Amino acid sequence: MKNIKLNSIIRFISITLSIISLSIGFINTVESSEAKNVSVKIKIGNSSCSGSGICQVTKVPKDQFSDVSGLTQEIYGILGTTYGGNGQIGIQTRREWMSEQTYTQYFSGVNFVMENDYTIPANTIGNKKAITLIAGTYPIQRDGEQILIGLLIPG
Repeated sequence: MKNIKLNSIIRFISITLSIISLSIGFINTVESSEAKNVSVKIKIGNSSCSGSGICQVTKVPKDQFSDVSGLTQEIYGILGTTYGGNGQIGIQTRREWMSEQTYTQYFSGVNFVMENDYTIPANTIGNKKAITLIAGTYPIQRDGEQILIGLLIPG
């Protein structure tokens, strides 16, 4: 019972530190890290692209962010990636980078839910190796129209 409580506290602290790191300039650093900010389109959904989470990440030019008319269950955003050590990946997005329906369904609450792990394949967003985003419930931080979410990756 003590181990479960301790693990919950450690996870909470880790997520809280992730959000603080995002809000201080959206740069995540760990030992031997390669931090990058990459403009992407993210398809929202679990492993079968239904439900909640991330089921696809595609690198796109940032000038595409202004046209959300064709987006269904997708958002544009910036991924701040971190490799090695105890890392995280941050999603920075804005309300205008998604449809109103997507915002209401997935981002209007206090948490973003990842029902399943999702692995970004190597070389998809400039990453040298595959990056697994860990399933869980992650706090959504807001700064005006900006939305920040810090997702854990294995350390």
